[in-house]
Amino acid sequence: MKLRKNIINKLLFIIVACAILLVPGNILTAQTTDIAASIEQVHEYYQQQTVMDEWEALAARWSGFPPAAELAFANPVTPSDYARSILGAIAADKDAGHINGLIDTLKSMQKEGGYFSPNEESSTTLNQTIWPLIALDFAAVNNYDSTFDREAAVNYIISGQSLEGGFDESGWGVDVDSTAHALISLAPYQDKYPQIAPVVEQALNYLKTQQFVEGGFGGWGAVNPDTTAAVIEALISLGVDPISPEWVPGDKTMVDVLLGFQSEQGWFVYSTVASEWNDPTQPNPISTRNALLALGDLAAGFSKYQSLMPLLENNHDDDNPGGSNPGDNSSSSGRVFVTITGDPKTGIILPRQNWTWTTGNPTVMDALLGVLQKKDIDYNISSNGYVVSLGGLSEKQPGYPLSGWLYKVNGIFCPVGASYLKLHDGDEICWLYTLDGGLDVGNPFSEVLNGQVNAEQAVLLTWAKEVIGVLEEKLAAVTDKMMVYNNSTPISERAFTHLSKELDQYIVNLKTEVNEDNLLLVDSNKETIMHFSPDSIEFPIQVKINEKVPTDLQKSGQLISQVFVIDFAGEQLKKPAVLAIKTAIPPAVDPESVYPVRFISESQKWEPLLGVVDAGEGWVAFLVDSAGYYGVGFKKPAVNIIQGIAPAECKALLVEKGIIRGSEKGFEWERKISRAEMAQMLYCLSGSPVVTTHQGFIDVREQQWFNSAVNFMAEQRIMVGYPSGHFYPEGLVNRYQAAAIMYSWLQRNNVQLEIGKTHNIIEILPDWAAKSAQYMLDAGCMAPISGSFAGEQLLSREDAAVLICHALI
Repeated sequence: MKLRKNIINKLLFIIVACAILLVPGNILTAQTTDIAASIEQVHEYYQQQTVMDEWEALAARWSGFPPAAELAFANPVTPSDYARSILGAIAADKDAGHINGLIDTLKSMQKEGGYFSPNEESSTTLNQTIWPLIALDFAAVNNYDSTFDREAAVNYIISGQSLEGGFDESGWGVDVDSTAHALISLAPYQDKYPQIAPVVEQALNYLKTQQFVEGGFGGWGAVNPDTTAAVIEALISLGVDPISPEWVPGDKTMVDVLLGFQSEQGWFVYSTVASEWNDPTQPNPISTRNALLALGDLAAGFSKYQSLMPLLENNHDDDNPGGSNPGDNSSSSGRVFVTITGDPKTGIILPRQNWTWTTGNPTVMDALLGVLQKKDIDYNISSNGYVVSLGGLSEKQPGYPLSGWLYKVNGIFCPVGASYLKLHDGDEICWLYTLDGGLDVGNPFSEVLNGQVNAEQAVLLTWAKEVIGVLEEKLAAVTDKMMVYNNSTPISERAFTHLSKELDQYIVNLKTEVNEDNLLLVDSNKETIMHFSPDSIEFPIQVKINEKVPTDLQKSGQLISQVFVIDFAGEQLKKPAVLAIKTAIPPAVDPESVYPVRFISESQKWEPLLGVVDAGEGWVAFLVDSAGYYGVGFKKPAVNIIQGIAPAECKALLVEKGIIRGSEKGFEWERKISRAEMAQMLYCLSGSPVVTTHQGFIDVREQQWFNSAVNFMAEQRIMVGYPSGHFYPEGLVNRYQAAAIMYSWLQRNNVQLEIGKTHNIIEILPDWAAKSAQYMLDAGCMAPISGSFAGEQLLSREDAAVLICHALI
């Protein structure tokens, strides 16, 4: 394996080197050898790294190196977070459904003025629109549907240009990095919108005024690789040669300057000068990935953000029935091949036939209709895309009630309608006729438990009747509130983990016909049971139960199951059926708070239903009278009160002590707290001592209100900066970080809290946060949320006040 991996890496290097030699003459006419060698060295460094973040995955993929198997992607909150996640997910070849969910969520954040914001109340900075524009354009190039108001976003970014031509993306003033990022976002529109040209010209003039005489870019009086790399990326995105004479003020090009920060081991440093915050003998991960992002563009001769990601070995085509690219959109043009095979008696109806397109976003259904019409083959296809008959061969043949048409794409059966699955150039589509609900042709998405059943299915049905019988008896007694029984022995942590894994490994996907002879529907993994009343509807009826991961709109902290999509083929039941869902109820969740839910599309909320909970076995049963989205949730406590102290009392106490202060906008308790604000609160809690040392953070200035607090916290090693030399004062604080910060403050001030009962939570805490998080839980300073520590959840100003208050008391 090691020998094979080395060969692959060498081949990748050769590919990159060849790409450099093919770069157009107007870009990078020199230094190609240095760039190729530099990329190879960075790749050698990344071979030693087992984990990559989003930016590292993008840099690696674009420069010809496979992203690491383990990806440490952060949970997105803001528009720029979602943009980063989209870039990294596409580069890492993640699941198309996951990527489309990120894209849809990001698109929903665009406001009427063209800018992006997580909600109407949140203030926004320019980077919250710059990066979404870049990411959504990148997604479109890589065949994902990313339609949104591009021109409005472009105009909003343009409006942020300063008089000197630069941009301020973070609210800290006009700078080179912001200007470079703005140019990258505007580059694809140079020829589309006439208002772009003067903006680009002014921005380039601004960059020239900021270039150091040695050729690079930076800040605070010194060149750095991060800012230099950003400018290189911006120039290449605009089609400008970064080593042309106009960009070489002295003896060195900006590429020379960038490479000057690379070590012999391949990694980059932020500065070659040793200081308290910089060790040039150690790799700087941020500078290394930023450099590789630029090196990849230099090697290719064009911007990654405007390009299709290169194919790499071990592409995940097997996980994508739709073709070689994981996006939902079809190629802009292409050719596919369609075959139609009937039952054994009929044989082949249509031999392999090609179908081509030049525009649009065709689906599997478009290709089918195209070849049927071209070959003049009879068909009956309903308006919703359901295939009734092909070539005179209809569904539900006499004696075969489960007969009908299915399709495969590239040898894989697809559990979605043919009208929804988009095509890719070269796809192979095969339509097959089944006599047994798909079982006879090997469809893994079909489970049929009615009609004539074998011995194994008969045992399963007998078991299901017994289980549903008990649940229905309990359900008959339910009137105005949930019934919970078998609750004397709560589920153990071990049993919960085992059941969770068992349920996660199996996806319910039932599609069958229910009739008077068999009114029971059950999946083979015993996860769902549905029982119909004899007078529920006019039988027979087609029923589907599909288990799906919640969409972004459906996600809720109160949901403890997957989403179950129930479909009765458009029919409304006259009398409700009983649905039972096997659920892993977390030990930290009180079974008395568990209830079934239905998703209401109009309000985009989960509506609680009445039902029965078998706490011992995990069954949740309830009545279903119509198609829809169902699941299992639980009720959260209405007020989070720890040790008998309400949030209002905590806030009043800290205001009285001067630990937290308001502004002209008030106290803004619900607003997420920043690192600077957290530092200021703990600085006040420490007595606001005089600060005599300064840590030299790049983004903390002496005149800023939090300067003393940040430097004090860093001096005490309670809150430290990042390897790049930044403190990121505007960065938000999550529960993991808050626990670590508060724990460090307590240790530094020799404060010992009284430890109460041990809290068991449902997830495994990361190593760096485990000790502090568990300590804060057991000391009663923080409380579990839905049985979880919820470490990625951001802290509000009120949350921070409650945390500090409980540490004091």
